[in-house]
Amino acid sequence: MPIVVEEEYLPVIRIQHLGATTDEDFARYLTTLHASLYSPRAGKRLLVIDATECAPTPATQRRLQAQWMKEHADRIRRYTVGVAFVIPSGLIRGMLTAIFWIQPLPSPHEVCATLEQALAWGDGQLAAHGLKIPPGARVNWITRPGMTVTG
Repeated sequence: MPIVVEEEYLPVIRIQHLGATTDEDFARYLTTLHASLYSPRAGKRLLVIDATECAPTPATQRRLQAQWMKEHADRIRRYTVGVAFVIPSGLIRGMLTAIFWIQPLPSPHEVCATLEQALAWGDGQLAAHGLKIPPGARVNWITRPGMTVTG
């Protein structure tokens, strides 16, 4: 699946968009988000949406995402302490920031160039709720990607 949802390091959920995504894959991704948001173990969380390897998102998928966020806005507000977007392109970061001025997200957000910046911003969001990023997340996602480290 071109979209990977990692919940191994709760309260941080990393969502990686890897290349082009079909509408069917995108619908499955939204189903995964729904299950996570309404899970009995749902709690405060930070979403890190890593679009480093993302292909352009078709209008159909942007509409599906917008509709899903509208339908679940109250639950998103309740459980999501922040959403950090990782987008290397300065042009795309600027476009996304402008979109959020027009159509704000239901939770705090930051548009970052790197995963390190996203996690640094997320530290503050989680700390405000008495939470922190598990050390293993940084080790596996930044320091040694591809290795499994518990922590």
